[in-house]
Amino acid sequence: MRSPVRSVPLTTHACRLMLGLFLLFAAIAVAGSMWPFRMSPMTFGEAWDQFQRLDFLRFRPTSRSDLVSNVLLFVPLGFFAAGLATAAGTVAAPMGLFRAVLWLPVLVLFSMGLEFVQYWFPPRVVNPCDVQAQLVGACMGMGGW
Repeated sequence: MRSPVRSVPLTTHACRLMLGLFLLFAAIAVAGSMWPFRMSPMTFGEAWDQFQRLDFLRFRPTSRSDLVSNVLLFVPLGFFAAGLATAAGTVAAPMGLFRAVLWLPVLVLFSMGLEFVQYWFPPRVVNPCDVQAQLVGACMGMGGW
C-alpha cells in the first residue's frame, strides 16, 4: 500500500528561500541576544571560566516569559533547518528526517554561542535553561516541517 504522504521535490528557488529565511531568523536571534548592544569589557578567558561553570543539565528558568520566548525563538530555525535538510531529496524521504536531526547539534552550538556572547552584554543574563528551551523550540520547528 502506498503512503498517503506524497513526495514532492523542492525547487532551487525554494531552497534559496529557506536558506534566506533561516539566516534571517538566525540574525534576529543574534540581535536579540545582544540587545541593547552595550558591550562591557571582559577577557575571553574570564568569560570562558564562567561559562564552564554553568550546569547545562539543570533546568532553572528565570521566568515563564523568558522560557516561552526562547522556545519560540528557535521554532523557525528548526523549521527551516529541516527544510534545508530535506531540500536535496524529497519532502517525505526518510533520509530527510535523519539529515534534519543532524542539524540539532549545529543549533545547540549556535544557542550555546549566543549564551556565551551575552557575557559581554551585561544587561543580558547567561542561563543554561535558555539553551534547553531553544533546543525544544528547534525540535518543535523540525516536527512542524
